Amino acid sequence: MEELLVDCREAPTAWICVQEAQDDKSTYHAWLITGTLVKLVLTTITFGCKVPSGIIIPALDAGALFGRMTGQLLINDISPGIFAMVGAAAFLAGVCRMTVSLAVIMFELTGEAHFIPPFMVAILSSKWVADAISADGVYDLSQHLLGHPFLDVENASSKIRKIQDDATGTVGDLVPPPRTMDQITVPIGPEYRVSRDVLAQKLSQLKARGLMDAGLALVNIQGLCYGYLPQEELELALDVQNHADALTASDEFDIRHGMLANLIDRSPVTIAVGAPVEYAIEMFGKLGLRYLVVVEAESAHVVGVIIKKRLLSYMDAIKDA
Repeated sequence: MEELLVDCREAPTAWICVQEAQDDKSTYHAWLITGTLVKLVLTTITFGCKVPSGIIIPALDAGALFGRMTGQLLINDISPGIFAMVGAAAFLAGVCRMTVSLAVIMFELTGEAHFIPPFMVAILSSKWVADAISADGVYDLSQHLLGHPFLDVENASSKIRKIQDDATGTVGDLVPPPRTMDQITVPIGPEYRVSRDVLAQKLSQLKARGLMDAGLALVNIQGLCYGYLPQEELELALDVQNHADALTASDEFDIRHGMLANLIDRSPVTIAVGAPVEYAIEMFGKLGLRYLVVVEAESAHVVGVIIKKRLLSYMDAIKDA
């Protein structure tokens, strides 16, 4: 970066300035083009295979190489170092979709206030072009490919508003199928006791389906939600019970008393089955929820449970449709 941003009028003896002063610049131009391509390819490989080599500095390097090359071809009256700085900002804006913060970073790197307008123009232009190609930045795409449950509330809400009509787009579309609901629902009897074997079977079903961030909905005999038991707390309770002394260990859990009662979420956030999907998106994003219990509007009977991964799968499905 230091070599690429140098101003040859102030440092004519620098290596890059010596190359630019030559009559035949073909080798030098080939070096800049090759450096840009190699940097982009290597950055793509290292970031894609999760090698901790970063994305910000490599993007700045590739942009500076390309900007220096552009400065050689366009205007000779302006220092190519300025093109290198603007190119670095443009590349990073296109990759990470940074705007105001990137302009501040470039100002802090250069210390030149009169460079802010070209930085802003380059950053906005690069972001517009990148948004036209893909709505997500490199970090958003990485989260999506890795399957992390990251929800961008603003983008998700805008997508819903564009495609939603009167016939679709309700929370009922997010309710899992009956087989899944049977696996994540635990009916509790009038004595409020649950068999340890039933909980262990439910936990194994969650793991088999890959629902490691889900849990179990506890439903009483009236069909109302008694509480929600997340997977981590369920596994903890079973581990403690398995390591308990054989004389004191019980085959049943009393969900009103003891350790399991303290692990159950007795007041999970609920939403009506007929509510718009946009409501669920807002609740997940603004309240930081991991799960949302769906109930009937009239009777409050439990209809389903929505986890963030299921909401993201729904968003991906309507995006591809």
